[in-house]
Amino acid sequence: MRRFPLISLLALLAAAPLAAPMKYAITQDDYDRWRVAQSPVLSPTGAWAAWTEVPQVGDADLMVRETGGSRSARIPRGFIGRPVVNLTAATDSPFIAPPPQFTPDGAMLFALGYAPMAEFEHARKARPKAQPAPRPSLILVPLTGASVLQPVVVPRVRTVRAPRDAGRVLAYLLEADSSALRTPPDTAVRRARARDFGTTLVIRNTETGVEDRIDDVNSFTFDPSGTYLAYTVVSRAVGRDGAMLRTIASGSTTVLMSGSGNYKAITFDRDGKQLAFVSDRDEFAASRPRYAVYHAVVGKGAAARRVVAAEAFAPNASVSDRQLSFTRDGSTLVLGGAPVLPDSIPADSLADLAQVDLWHYRDLRLQPQQKIEAARDRARTWLAVHRIATGNTRMIGHDSVGRVSLSDDGKVAMILSDARYALARLWGDDGTDLRVMDPATGVARTIAEKIEFGAQLSPTGRYVIWFDNGQWHSHDVRTQKTIDLTTALRGVSFQQETWDTPSAPPSWGVGGWTTDDKSLLLYSRFDVWEVDPTGARSGRTLTDSVGVRTNTVLRVLDLDPEDRFIDPAQPVLLSAFSDVTKQSGFMRDRIGASTAPESLLMEDAAWRILGKARRGSEMLLTRSTYSEFPDLRVGNSVAQTTRISDVNPQQREVSW
Repeated sequence: MRRFPLISLLALLAAAPLAAPMKYAITQDDYDRWRVAQSPVLSPTGAWAAWTEVPQVGDADLMVRETGGSRSARIPRGFIGRPVVNLTAATDSPFIAPPPQFTPDGAMLFALGYAPMAEFEHARKARPKAQPAPRPSLILVPLTGASVLQPVVVPRVRTVRAPRDAGRVLAYLLEADSSALRTPPDTAVRRARARDFGTTLVIRNTETGVEDRIDDVNSFTFDPSGTYLAYTVVSRAVGRDGAMLRTIASGSTTVLMSGSGNYKAITFDRDGKQLAFVSDRDEFAASRPRYAVYHAVVGKGAAARRVVAAEAFAPNASVSDRQLSFTRDGSTLVLGGAPVLPDSIPADSLADLAQVDLWHYRDLRLQPQQKIEAARDRARTWLAVHRIATGNTRMIGHDSVGRVSLSDDGKVAMILSDARYALARLWGDDGTDLRVMDPATGVARTIAEKIEFGAQLSPTGRYVIWFDNGQWHSHDVRTQKTIDLTTALRGVSFQQETWDTPSAPPSWGVGGWTTDDKSLLLYSRFDVWEVDPTGARSGRTLTDSVGVRTNTVLRVLDLDPEDRFIDPAQPVLLSAFSDVTKQSGFMRDRIGASTAPESLLMEDAAWRILGKARRGSEMLLTRSTYSEFPDLRVGNSVAQTTRISDVNPQQREVSW
């Protein structure tokens, strides 16, 4: 046998290439650590991106990454639930934490953080009875100045807000100190415990870090520009209750209304020129005080005035303390009317003596469904509107109304009611009646009966559209004329011809409205169609039949959810999916153009746009295949993107 010197063997081993590390087969132990990228967001200018990485079981991490640079941070966010299916939004999770947010100038990221999973489990399993769940904290991440991102954590924070459009300020409400709730057991205190007492509100300058504190605040909001902070105070101290308006720059405060009572739901209109809130001050001494709605004009120093009295909806309903907002144009207040519930269970009832379920053969809901929905029924509200200019208040909703939609100016209400068909629905004979109402007069007109699917009110309130019997229909609220929009378009189907269940096929959907409701974009199986809601102009294919010729599904992408219309002067970005090759990507087209859509990207991958920077061109996307996780990508165009996340690096260790 031939012998080799030891030194020769060592030389051969050194020269041999290193073997690639062995990948292992995935096991069930690996499943729990697989993560999703939940609620990704871009800063207003697109300079930063943030998201939460959530494992199937365990604690999540808050991620922040510079889109055009290398700075990034991973910050523990605690246990925020368990995602189930959706890899980018986790919409199937039983609890979805509020997404991280950026201040309007993009100088700071903030998000609520939670305790580790172990602490929640310890509280749940505590004996002799479960302990309260750990309270959230506030995570602040300054994004300017230092090269290393250093988070600041504020414990026991209930909620946090920042202005929508401008301002270097945010505010957060602290949790109440548990020791403050320990009070002597007398009658006055027992009544006080039923009130929604406020806690400490902290106003923080995001540029300097200077903070101001206000005691006993229970609701607060910024105007969009960050010029004002409105808040309500409900205090144990006599004489502090009221609604206030604070000027951020000077710190001066205007008292909008004061006096003992509960104050809630303070809100600005979209332009920050007026605000409203609810209070029971005028009936606070009564055994069951009712709420009224108060309104104030910002910047005029005038006190708030009552615009909707507590008895406005008597005897069947009262003003709700849970619903208050302005319509988009600020002309109308949208509020809730709460049904008046019985005072108590009659003294001669069988309460606490027997467990009895009362059922009637004409009940509109099965008994198990009634039990599940009982708490929701007790908390329901009916929609009402108040026209600020005229002082007119009207209840629109009631027990038999299913859904109400208001136009942006509050002058038109669309009402969907399925009460007539509730019993027949139990054996599959469903339907919905469609009406329009003038909230100023209360006059309502039925425009369609027993339609199969829902309806949509156009942004201006001029038209109501709905899909029924395989065709789209439009009703002009001004002329009271109803037309069939799509029957005349021969050779194209707007209902899902691939529908394979024994029920009426729904439509392929709506792409949106062009400016001032001039035209409506509808979907066929593959293409996008432009139709005139008045029927004066013939419908045409926006996508020039490219979709049906190439078996490619084309759909309009809405990159600005704040914009109610599609601007026909701007290019329209389309998602594209080949029904043959299963490739996906994007195309670009123009409304009114006679040319075919321009292909921007088509790949053997699944592409999805998640959002766009509000004041920049940066977009947030995902790309995935059967072996590539949908990591986050950013780019100024869909054709050139950069991957910014690595959510599941452990996948490289697995034999996929």
